[in-house]
Amino acid sequence: PPIKGSPKFQDFPFSYMVFLETETYKNLNCSFMPIAGMETKGCDTGYLIRERFFANQFKALCFDDHNTRHDKNGPYFEILCAEYYWPWDQENILSCHFARGSSDGVTKYKYRWYYQVPFFSSLLKKFLGKKDRKKWILKTYELINS
Repeated sequence: PPIKGSPKFQDFPFSYMVFLETETYKNLNCSFMPIAGMETKGCDTGYLIRERFFANQFKALCFDDHNTRHDKNGPYFEILCAEYYWPWDQENILSCHFARGSSDGVTKYKYRWYYQVPFFSSLLKKFLGKKDRKKWILKTYELINS
């Protein structure tokens, strides 16, 4: 389904199959390397996996995602990220996706004027990104250990 609040359909299933069935993932033969020109057509890296996944008659389960920008009820409420839950269990978090691999952390989504000042904004984003990643890692260890 589309990401909540976005008209864009998600390009590929959340790939837990990578962990559950590596052989199937390999057989789908999808690369997650960027393909020049496809980003202008609205295709994220790995967009082929969805098409090939369903073409092979595989079934998928949609996890409920909660973006902490709007939903402050989960364990990661202090950090901008996506929390994922089984559709039948909204109490116990299944997974959390933080910062989309960005070296700046989620500060790339913050738009106040001081995030746009050359040099200063770069240092600020790196500092805040490291701070958010540290909070995310500590919260994750806390959840794992509990």
